[in-house]
Order: sequence, then C-alpha cells, then structure tokens
Amino acid sequence: MRLRLAILLALLATAATAEAQIVSGTLLETQTRSPLSGGVVTLLDQDSAAVARLQTDSLGAFHFTVPRRGTYRLRAESPGYRAATSPALSIGALDTLDVEFSLAHDAVVLEPLVVKARNRRLTPMARRFYDRAKISAFGNFLTREDIEKFHPVRTTELLRRIPGVQTSPVMGGNVVTIRGGCRPTLYVDGSRIWSYRTVDDLVQPLEVEGVEVYRSADQAPAEYTGMHAGCAVILIWTRIE
Repeated sequence: MRLRLAILLALLATAATAEAQIVSGTLLETQTRSPLSGGVVTLLDQDSAAVARLQTDSLGAFHFTVPRRGTYRLRAESPGYRAATSPALSIGALDTLDVEFSLAHDAVVLEPLVVKARNRRLTPMARRFYDRAKISAFGNFLTREDIEKFHPVRTTELLRRIPGVQTSPVMGGNVVTIRGGCRPTLYVDGSRIWSYRTVDDLVQPLEVEGVEVYRSADQAPAEYTGMHAGCAVILIWTRIE
C-alpha cells in the first residue's frame, strides 16, 4: 500500500511539472540592443499583483515558471532606464513564451547649477602687496592662496617655510630669526611693531592676507628701509573678512 502511494505521488509531481507554463526572455537596451544584466523583471497577474520577481543574468536573460494559465504582464526596471510594462500575455496550459523586452534610457533633467563668484575684498596696502609679489626681484612672498594650502596653526609656521628663516620655541609661540641670529624688523599693515614677544601673539594665520620677507633691509620697499630697518624686514598684511 505504501509503495503504491509513493508511486502515485511521484506521478502527480511529474504531471504538475509537465503541465507548467514557462515565460522566458531577454532584457535589452533599446538603442544599442545590448543585454541589460542585473535588471529586475516582475511577473504580474491580471490584477497587477506581483507573482514572482527576479534579476536578469549576465546575458540579460530571465525565466519564470508560471503557476497556472491565465493573463499576465511583465514589468522591467533597471537603474538609469525608464521602467516598462508589457501588454497582456495570455498563457494557456503548457504554453512556453519567449519574450524580448527592451528599456530606453531615462533622461534625468537636472536643475541648473548657479555659481556666484565673489571677489575678495583687499585693503589698499594688500593690493600693493600683490603688485610687488608679481614684479619684485627681491623678497619672498606668501599669498592667501599659499596660506590656505599649508593650513598652519601659528603664523610663525608660515614664516618657517621661507628659506633662511628659523624659529625657536618660546611659551605660546616661536621667536623668528633670519640668517643665523638676526631678529628682523616687523611691520603689520604698515605699522612698525617695536616690542613683541612672538609674532604668534600679534596675528593668527586666518587673519593674514599675505607675508613678505626681506633677508636684507636694503631689499625692502623704500618706506620700510632706513636707519631703523635693522638687519632684515618682515611685512605682514591682514585680510578683510
């Protein structure tokens, strides 16, 4: 009795498989007719409910075993393409349908990008600094662009990038010397700084528009030379926020 029951069940399973309906096909790109791999194809019943869903293989192929005869549709989607749904497919008992499905590129309309450029405001003295940086045969110059590239924590870190400038640590900053011991004369925005411990106490990197260093006083602009120029000159120009 058990043997007859097992044979009967096997025959029923074989009959169900033999009566299965098949929908298979290929998902293509409309313009080039190239296969779309990884696209999602959904089998929909007559009420537009999803019956099954799968991804296409590397050749764009898909294959559904349809549970029962009836009316079905296919819906295909793929990133960058416009989703599409097929016309109604009438599938009878034991039918095998081979479908070629194609998707067109989905044109994405982007909002226009508006870039507003704003000129940086400069003091008259800072403008003269940039003029000298372009034409001067003497001195070393650091512009605002250089400063933003270096990301210094202290202003003396900027000065240390100039050949011949040395810094020695003191509490809260650094002492600047040039050519092995010369302590330069310092000007900030054109004003002579007579007494200071370290440049770092006077101005921070974010406040600096430009720096110019003259390792010999007679190379500095005329208004910063003379009997009080000392052995070297540093000019620092601050920025307008």
